[in-house]
Amino acid sequence: MKRVLLVVLTISLLLDNLFAFAGFDDIFEPEATEEETKALKLSVSGSLGATVGGYFDGQIFSDQLLSLHLVADSPTFTSDAALSFDAQAGKLDADTISVTSFFDWGFIKAGLLKEEWGSGDGLHVVDVLNAFDYSRGLSDDIFSMKRASFMVTSTIYKDQSSLQLYLKPTFKAGLASMDKTGQDRWSLFPAAFSNADIREPKTDSLEYVEFGARGRTSIGGADVGLLYYKGHMAQMGYGNFVYDSSFSYIEKADIIYTPYQLIGTEATYVLGRFTLMAELAYLLSKDTKGTDSSLYNSKWVYLGGIGYLASTSGLYLSLIYNGHYTEQYDLVKSNVGNPLVGFDVDHGQAFDNKAYGNTLTFAMERPLFRERVHVRLGTTYQIETEGFALLSSIRWQVSDDLKLECKAVAYGSLGSKASLFRTWDDNDYLTIGITHNF
Repeated sequence: MKRVLLVVLTISLLLDNLFAFAGFDDIFEPEATEEETKALKLSVSGSLGATVGGYFDGQIFSDQLLSLHLVADSPTFTSDAALSFDAQAGKLDADTISVTSFFDWGFIKAGLLKEEWGSGDGLHVVDVLNAFDYSRGLSDDIFSMKRASFMVTSTIYKDQSSLQLYLKPTFKAGLASMDKTGQDRWSLFPAAFSNADIREPKTDSLEYVEFGARGRTSIGGADVGLLYYKGHMAQMGYGNFVYDSSFSYIEKADIIYTPYQLIGTEATYVLGRFTLMAELAYLLSKDTKGTDSSLYNSKWVYLGGIGYLASTSGLYLSLIYNGHYTEQYDLVKSNVGNPLVGFDVDHGQAFDNKAYGNTLTFAMERPLFRERVHVRLGTTYQIETEGFALLSSIRWQVSDDLKLECKAVAYGSLGSKASLFRTWDDNDYLTIGITHNF
């Protein structure tokens, strides 16, 4: 009900901006030539789609989604709202809502936003502004997996340089299915907490206020950026365990989000048809010594990639290598092996119980038939665990307002090591959908 009220309020504000001065039209009508350029313009667009799919084990599912995009635009500000209604779940969501004011030196934007940091091709290691939604697995559109957060941001321009400032009054964590019953095939609920009462913290207090800054400039043909962020890690940790009288299982546990600071850099260099991409950052945890098993340790994250665009065919290829190195991982192993502790959040996030983890991602997109058909293929391979994900799709733009799309997704592992992709090994699926744009 609260979400419905929020959406209704947003639409009302947009319409109020449009019609607030309607009563003065007659008075100011003679000034029409100059004033019309300053008039507020309202546009409404959207799409209606239906999708049917099936997992390879025989389970069938379907989705029906109505999306609306409302924009109230003027020379000095823009109000924007993207809304969606999932008919299958009976759920109305405000995907993003923003108000942007423009100035000679840049702009200020506030609302429920999705923002992006980094130079990588969709995949980043420094993109910490929004957490991600893994409740339905992975998507070939990584940006669509972001969870919109309320934030205020300002961008200041000076020649070829820019400075972005961000303030987030509240914290929104990453989302994954935490179904205890085992009925949700995407569930990542830890088996150790199957009998526990899990208590979540309130993240709308001053303790969870976050802020960051990003400066970008051009040096010798390369776009270079410096980044700083102070906030909380999106992945949850666990602590404050209460055991039963025989210490055989956990009765209660608190979800804990690790405070940290990110100091990083990013760079992009275009060399003809090739684009070189790099990101490097240090995540300084509150647990600088790595002794608190409920908090994530400090770590390094890195990314290098290359993209290629063929000018005649429009074929695009990219290959990205990214990874991390967790500090004080010997203490993580010590915590896990200690009977009095027996647990460490870094162990749960590690690949094959190693301090490091490295992943290769390949992506391809090829337009065909005068760009009426688009073929996309993406594959991710996690080196330490030998886990992989394959995502492919074919999109046919039948007309300007009608689109057909077929997707196939597969998860698995080349070996027997535990991994996220091995957990989802039975979740391979195929979908066919139709979307009407208006």
